This record gives sequence, structure tokens and C-alpha cells, in this order.
Amino acid sequence: MTGQPGVTASDRSRVTTLRDTFNLFFTPQVKELIIRFTNDEGKTQYGEITCSLRFDDKPSREARVATNKMAHVQELFDLWSQALRDNYLPYEFLCVDEQLFPFTERCDFKQYIPTKPRSKCGLKLLLLRCCRPSYCCNIQLYTGKAPGGVAEKNQGQRVVLDLVEYLGNKSGRNLTTDNFFTSMALGEALLKKNISLVGTMRKNREEIPSAFLPSKSRAAFSSYFGHTPDFTLVSFVPKKVKAAVLLSSMHLSQQVANEYSRHGLLHRDVDEETEEEKPEIFAHYNRKKAGVDTLDYLTGNYSVRRKTPRWPMALFYDIVDISALNSYVVWTELNPDWHATSHVRRRRFLHELSGKLMESLLRRRSGQMAPSAPAITRR
Repeated sequence: MTGQPGVTASDRSRVTTLRDTFNLFFTPQVKELIIRFTNDEGKTQYGEITCSLRFDDKPSREARVATNKMAHVQELFDLWSQALRDNYLPYEFLCVDEQLFPFTERCDFKQYIPTKPRSKCGLKLLLLRCCRPSYCCNIQLYTGKAPGGVAEKNQGQRVVLDLVEYLGNKSGRNLTTDNFFTSMALGEALLKKNISLVGTMRKNREEIPSAFLPSKSRAAFSSYFGHTPDFTLVSFVPKKVKAAVLLSSMHLSQQVANEYSRHGLLHRDVDEETEEEKPEIFAHYNRKKAGVDTLDYLTGNYSVRRKTPRWPMALFYDIVDISALNSYVVWTELNPDWHATSHVRRRRFLHELSGKLMESLLRRRSGQMAPSAPAITRR
């Protein structure tokens, strides 16, 4: 993808109201799909409708689920994720983020992640987002093992390459990943797409020399550097018997103070080191990946989610939340002076957006709505 980063030129001319930003993601095709399949249920009241929202053809679902666990929502998810990609050109720095949307009911691919700061159990989504602003550019739902129970090899690499595929081979961007995804093979694949990589690595990766692993003999704040023509590997000791190993294809410089060469490795060994003296790779990773759960946090603060026993409905709530967040990013980028000094700017946006989305219903109730406007009706 080429062009000026940010909101696309075509969308700049189309967006004049808050509702227009939301409609970028809930396109006419998305609305028509939801209305078409929900109308089959023949419900008219709000409570009945929220329990009966459908996103696929129910009679043919059983055959499709045999080969696709997402069959309940696949068509909707594809249309929506395409809108995420089409309406915004990401800036230079991207990261692969992870979201765990709360859901505790029955689901074959429900995940339990005890390290999550909020909900520990739910639907796991892997997404590509801008480091700033936090626009969700692309997304995948993790559905566990493929039908048949065969574990996928190199899943992290496959997910990352899928997420960045739409950027093309002349991206010129930088991607930050955590240790589930980062590997030398991924870095090489991304370089072919002109994308640099910075990420932490698991200690059991075969690319890591034994000298880079945690050791009692290494002083706190010491760093080891290893280089190839395309990559830099750094092992930094934040405290004794700990070591963080990072791989970068962005940082290739060997200019480090108080360094000397030992067995082909650049070694830095100092007694004291301030926060600012950490290796630049380490500092860069902390800056870009500090918001690893940023989307979890932002959507969790203001969410439309309601208790439901159906995972497709839970996923739909998340689709609405992410669409609202992306709408906010688009609106504030096009209108930087809009409530610029407010401490609750996003809350103001969501409040006004909800009012705009209700306008057509209010007009219909007062008899002023155009007959052609979409509505869920009984057949």
C-alpha cells in the first residue's frame, strides 16, 4: 500500500459527521448481512433481537463448521476486517498486539491467559495496530488447532505474515513483536517485504548463543551484542540472573560505549547504568511495545458488551468496540481541534456518536424516517 499515512484521501472527502466515521467500518454490506440473517428469526423487540442476531445461514452452518470453526461469523468478519484495511494507511511504526475479549461460556477455542491484567478467559484476537495512534489495521481470531487436531508449526510467523500481507512488498515500516512471534526466520521474511523487525525472543530459540542466556556470572546492566549483515542480537541484564534477548533488523550500529570484542561478540560490561543507558534496541522495544494491551485497555474502558452465552455475539460486541475506537482515531485525525483540551475526549466522542446512531430510529418513531432506511423487521 502506498500513499500518505493516516486516513485515506477518499475517506477524507466522505467523512463530515461522527456517524460517517462509524459507517466506514459498518459498511452497507455489513449492515445488509446482519439484517438479512437476523430477519430470518422474526424478532421485533430489542431483547429478542440481541438474543437472535445471526451472521450466517443457519441451515447450512453444520456443513461449514466441519472445516471452518468461524463459519458462524466468517462472512461478517471478512467484510469488517477488509474495511479496517481499506480506510487507513498505517504510520511507520506498527506492532502485533493481542486482545483477550471476556467470554466464559462454551466455546471450542476459548483461551485462558492468567497473565492478562483484566479478564483471564475469553476469545483471543491477534491484531496489527499502529503504535500511535492506536488504530487497529488488521485482525485475526485465534481458533485453536485446525479441524482434525493437528498442531500448526511456526504459527507465530504465519500470523504476522498474514497480518502484514496487505501492506505489499514496499512498506518501509517497522514492526515490533513479542517473544511468541519473533524469530530469525520471521525477520528474514519481513525484510523481503521491506519491513524491519524489533522483538523479544524466547530463550529456547536455536539462534541464541549460550553466552546470551541468563547467567550468575553476568553483571547487572551488562549487554552482549551479536551481529550479522542484516540483524543485531542483544542480551541485556536488567538485574542479576535475568536476561532479555532482543532481535532487530532496524538497529545495525555497533557504536556502544566501553565496548570490546571477545570471540566475535561485542561486549559491554559496566558497574552502573542509568535508565537512559540501556541498549537502544531495548529502549525502542519498550517505547513501541509499552502498550501491548493498549487495545484491551481502551475497548475495556468503554464497551457495548453484554452477557451472552453465544461466542459469535461476544465477537460482534468486540467488532462494535473496535469500530468505535477506530472511528475515534479517524475523527480526531481529521478534526484535531475537536475538544482538543478535554480530558474525556473519547468519552465525549462515544456519547455524541451514540446519539447520531440513534437519530434514524428516533425519526422513525416520530414518523419522519425515510422508507428506504434499513431496519430489522418481521417477515
